[in-house]
Amino acid sequence: QTVFLEGIFRKVEVWVEGNSRKRRQLAESSWTKEKLFKKAVKWGLFTLISMHITHSFLGYFVGTHKLFSITTQAPSEHWELFLTMFFINACILFDFGWFREQFCIIMCPYGRFQSVLMDENSLVVAYNNNRGEPRKSPQDVAEDRGDCVNCYQCVRVCPTGIDIRNGTQLECIACTACIDACDTIMEKIDKPKGLISYTTETELGGNKTKVLRPRLFVYLTILLALVGASVFLLGQKDDLRLLIHRGGTNPFSVAEQVDGQPKRILNHLRLEFYVQSEEKLQLTFVIADNGEKKGITLTTPHKPFTPRRKGRNVANLFVKFPQTLLDDGTYKTTLLIFNEAVDKTNPIIERELTLIGPFK
Repeated sequence: QTVFLEGIFRKVEVWVEGNSRKRRQLAESSWTKEKLFKKAVKWGLFTLISMHITHSFLGYFVGTHKLFSITTQAPSEHWELFLTMFFINACILFDFGWFREQFCIIMCPYGRFQSVLMDENSLVVAYNNNRGEPRKSPQDVAEDRGDCVNCYQCVRVCPTGIDIRNGTQLECIACTACIDACDTIMEKIDKPKGLISYTTETELGGNKTKVLRPRLFVYLTILLALVGASVFLLGQKDDLRLLIHRGGTNPFSVAEQVDGQPKRILNHLRLEFYVQSEEKLQLTFVIADNGEKKGITLTTPHKPFTPRRKGRNVANLFVKFPQTLLDDGTYKTTLLIFNEAVDKTNPIIERELTLIGPFK
């Protein structure tokens, strides 16, 4: 939220409409050609940026190899994806164009987690009451006033609109904009910086912050467990992923009976490979369980099949078998895939394969 808003959308807004004062004046002014032009340019750029983010998001699900071809086709050919893109794009525009920091205040769970996990020794953005109070003008008697001149710069720059002088609040996103604003004022009135700073409640009370405490070890244990689980899951990731699809428009075809032999059934399969490693691959396909003795023959134009390192790789497979093998229109066997470049005896993939045909 903060990266997209402050690093992209806000910079575009400043470039088109100017700083906060100019933007406020523009918003309060009546509609003129200049205002209409600036608003159109800003929202046009917002829309382009949102579409780029949306399509990058869709790339995780449809694959980057398909994304470009899909975007060059008519929306009617992929209307589900088009509606998904339209909805996500509208949400991004709504969020970063208008909703903005209200997301942090209303929807973001960060503040709730923060209030549960923190204690008086946690680093927070905090105002030093002992040094800042009472708040008075620099023209007042020095003995009767603190360093805070009540300029409200910390409130004006806060993206969520809170007053950090009232203490740590759920809405604080720890952006430290108030620290920068206050330090600038302290320089102007010849006071030391740090009236608002990253500190702890313990330190503000005049005591030493405890760094090592039980809750830190609990958090560290949980963090290590999560990292360990992530490493384990990455280690279990398949270097070669296979999806099996039915090829053609018909699930099977029946060959004519010849010389009194049983009818033979043909299944067309499409094997879709996704490569996740740099290992050299030369794939061959075999039907297990003495498939040839049972009359099962496997034909493929790929001898061997060499998938590319990136993207989607499709191999066509044609399996022909006697109709007598079918039981209620199906026959289960196993497809073995060998990598001839490494080992011709041990398969790297064993996948159950269901052959289909007509019911008896």
